Amino acid sequence: MNNSEMSIPAIIVATFINELFVDGPDSEVISLLRKGLASDDSEKSVRGIVNKIINYFEFSKKPIEDLLYFIGVETNEAVNDGESINTLLYMDKNKTPFLSDIPLSGDGVTILNAALGLYFVGMKNNANDLARIGIKVVMEEVFRDEISLREFNNIAQKAISEAQREKAKKPRSPYYSEVIEVIRLTWAKYPCGAKTALLDALAAHYHGKVSRNALDNWITLSGLRPPKPEKYTRLELVFPH
Repeated sequence: MNNSEMSIPAIIVATFINELFVDGPDSEVISLLRKGLASDDSEKSVRGIVNKIINYFEFSKKPIEDLLYFIGVETNEAVNDGESINTLLYMDKNKTPFLSDIPLSGDGVTILNAALGLYFVGMKNNANDLARIGIKVVMEEVFRDEISLREFNNIAQKAISEAQREKAKKPRSPYYSEVIEVIRLTWAKYPCGAKTALLDALAAHYHGKVSRNALDNWITLSGLRPPKPEKYTRLELVFPH
């Protein structure tokens, strides 16, 4: 990505993120947003900006790379040589954060550092999922005094819902119907089977075809999960004949 390729919404998000991660929560742009949240006249529009920022990362295919680009950090490929892995392990042992020179702290930054660790060892899907959560938490922490937690969760949920609606417009995985039927049949035969066990089995069977994250969402949204048993039992996938 370069500046000429960025859309207007991306430029707005990039400006905010750069100000926040480079100059800190007391920078001019962030201060203006805070004042806007305190003003009845501009409160709605400022909340809209907060919504757009969360929504941007929620919908982005590469939120980690977008974040790094916005704050001016060069993106490197995942490491795979022993020396680089040892460096990452050394950083982990000494609790050396990847985002070490930014004027921010808190749970959101901790989550983003963990996401970067996953990213640099090649676990990009997990890294991106964690980064989306990290951005939401960072936003919550930055505007904690201006927006109540309940209000913020409503804003975040709206942004996530918008992203999910956009994703829903895209063609559904050809494996969706099959997976849902396997979930139904498996839990019908093994009603005491744990969701985690079912997810592990599905992820192994559909490896390379459907992501673990998608399978997890399909299980949750299927509404097929039986009531919690007194004791969980093993299960095996049951396929339609």
